Amino acid sequence: MKKLILFLSVSSVVSFSSLAFGRDLALSDKEFFKALGVPILQSHPRLNMAYGDISGVSEERLHQVTHSLGRCGGFEEMGDSLEVKSLNITKDLEKLESKLQQDKQVSKQQLKVLSAVQFRPIIKERLDEVSVENLKVNVQWLQNFGTRYHKGSRANVPVDALKEKLEAMMATSRIPYKIEKISHSRTSQNSLRLTFVGSKEPKKKVILGAHFDSIAGWFGGGDAPGADDNASGSSNLIEVARILSKYDAPERTLEFYWYAGEEGGLIGSAEIASDYESRGEEVLA
Repeated sequence: MKKLILFLSVSSVVSFSSLAFGRDLALSDKEFFKALGVPILQSHPRLNMAYGDISGVSEERLHQVTHSLGRCGGFEEMGDSLEVKSLNITKDLEKLESKLQQDKQVSKQQLKVLSAVQFRPIIKERLDEVSVENLKVNVQWLQNFGTRYHKGSRANVPVDALKEKLEAMMATSRIPYKIEKISHSRTSQNSLRLTFVGSKEPKKKVILGAHFDSIAGWFGGGDAPGADDNASGSSNLIEVARILSKYDAPERTLEFYWYAGEEGGLIGSAEIASDYESRGEEVLA
């Protein structure tokens, strides 16, 4: 378990002054923590979001609750992303509210753009190229690994196999591309990224993502073929990449992600998003 020094104010508005050890910090909504029965360290009244102490809760239990609520993931395991020296939960929740308001504004702008979009026959042409058989074959291929559990001893075997599969598929690509494994600080499993470099505005990025890991059984160690969670999403990305690779490069850079450690609390995607934010990457969608 990680050790966090928490500074608690008398008013409980959370700037901390007492020591608390052995806590695993997670961010989710209060409904999730209530279902788990875990202590809530601080919540936000308008967002209904909270930080909770999930130490002592097995990953299997987290998995059961998220799926009982009809979610995939449902919480973010913070790990060491909040440094002890600067940990201020109230401030972090206020930042979340600010970002939510920004997202709402962006969504309004996007709706205006989408409402002006006209039908393009090329979209239907590309959709008609989707092979149901390919989707089935790729889902079965992913199931055959037995498990893609991010803490397993063979966590990167399916990742490496997918990298080889993509390299073979991209051998005839008309688009300049890169395939990269991305390591993480909170899981030994790697994420995988396939990049189609944009022809006109390569610094502007559009991201398509699916989580690659799976989980089942006590402590996540059981058989976890994960056809619907999330071999189906991973297979969709493979098929989209196959189709687009046959044509000219998009104007903007397109990135495909197969994320690691989602079942452990959005580990891979959260680290990647944080890295992109710190580097000021221009992500359009």
